[in-house]
Amino acid sequence: KLRDAGAIILAKTNMSEFASGDALSSIGGVTRNPHDIERSPSGSSIGTGVGIAAVYAPLGLGTDTGGSIRNPAGVCGVVGLKQTYGRASRSGVFPLAWSLDHVGPMARTVEDAAIILQAIAGHDPNDPSTVDLPVPNYSHALTGQVRGLRAGVPTNYFFDGVHPEVEQSVRQAIKVLEGAGISVEEVTIPYGEYIMPAFSTIISAEAAAVHGPL
Repeated sequence: KLRDAGAIILAKTNMSEFASGDALSSIGGVTRNPHDIERSPSGSSIGTGVGIAAVYAPLGLGTDTGGSIRNPAGVCGVVGLKQTYGRASRSGVFPLAWSLDHVGPMARTVEDAAIILQAIAGHDPNDPSTVDLPVPNYSHALTGQVRGLRAGVPTNYFFDGVHPEVEQSVRQAIKVLEGAGISVEEVTIPYGEYIMPAFSTIISAEAAAVHGPL
């Protein structure tokens, strides 16, 4: 779909083996964080995140089951999106956990990420999980006007065990949202303590099924 939209494919990028792990379990050697080579670029779509942050390419694709787009994007300082399930096809991608897997955009700007999602979104008969719904114009929605929107800040789970510097940065970002006119409300995530056990059970069972004997 990207080629059909006029994209020039530069290269394949490094990733964690079977899309599960970090830079030390990658299939193409260790990948370094471009901002500090002594720090991790996270995982699993590390090559795309690092390549964009190091200005080798303006944009790319990643796969995300439990954070594999969002984690390297956040750590490397680029934009990464795990969009709604069924919005973009996963046809041709080797699965990790089919009920959680996504293919999504990574880019240096939100606008570039919107352009990628515009190109890859939509129904694909080769992926029965994709929804047959119209694809909105994501770029047109980027007006910069956020006043009146609401943002929920969890009071449980979200900040549990987080590094103090990370929490400070998140709190500062919340203040920026408030300053832009977004209404910030504290919310409680129901059954938040069961999120990771449920995730671990699903991903382990589905990965075992994928890699098990036929």
